[in-house]
Amino acid sequence: MSDSGRNELAMALAGHLPIDTGTISLDDRPVSIGSPSEAIHHGIGYVPEDRLSEGLFIEKSILENAVPLILGRIASRFGLIDRGKGREAAHRIAEMKLNTGDIDLPVGALSGGNQQRVLIGRWLSIDPRLLILHG
Repeated sequence: MSDSGRNELAMALAGHLPIDTGTISLDDRPVSIGSPSEAIHHGIGYVPEDRLSEGLFIEKSILENAVPLILGRIASRFGLIDRGKGREAAHRIAEMKLNTGDIDLPVGALSGGNQQRVLIGRWLSIDPRLLILHG
């Protein structure tokens, strides 16, 4: 392996590849990760190496790119948005210091650095226990 298994390890921890042997522990507790949703459930975030094809909805706005991960955390059990939690999540994304004042701007119109900030901000908005920055 040219990368000594780095890619496979990152993708397995994020639930994108099956884990055949070994154990994964977080905070000294074993966890089972069989899918990306299970990784997210355990607080594991993953910023892919190729953000354009794997990480971002390039034709969607900054706001629409921020919503997928936080929706479950800001919505009540009746599907209503908790404004306090929504503001907190939006604040975390704003902390990434995007060089644009328009959250309705398509992510594809942003520079590569700002696209990366949107993707990292999306993960930071859910306060992950582990954030894998692949690449």
